[in-house]
Amino acid sequence: MSQFDKLISELAAFSGLPLEVDGNNSCALSTDDLYITMLYRSDAGDIVIFAPVTDPDDGKPGEAVLRKALELSYNGSGTKQHFLGLFDDTLVLSVPVPVRDLTAKALGQKIVAFANAAASVKTELANSRRG
Repeated sequence: MSQFDKLISELAAFSGLPLEVDGNNSCALSTDDLYITMLYRSDAGDIVIFAPVTDPDDGKPGEAVLRKALELSYNGSGTKQHFLGLFDDTLVLSVPVPVRDLTAKALGQKIVAFANAAASVKTELANSRRG
């Protein structure tokens, strides 16, 4: 059992969430309108937490959304120090979390903080699309 498997198992046990690691060393969960994935990268010694913050069904983000994304990304101030990038015409928020000395409780806290940041960014981007 890898360190990631152990962390996810412990996180599932204390949170009550149905979390399982798949064959790609990843685990996903949905909260509200977010789809959050945790990907274990053994070579980098980290877990990347990421979530799309634009809807791929809306097509390519327009200029207003991309401008807002750049504004939010400046100095990490609007993204709570998370990374915001474009992948397959979808804006994705991400953050790497080193696994060294990481506990399931600390990972849970990082996931909650990430979810809050992603929800905020998603709202800001959706508002820029409307106006």
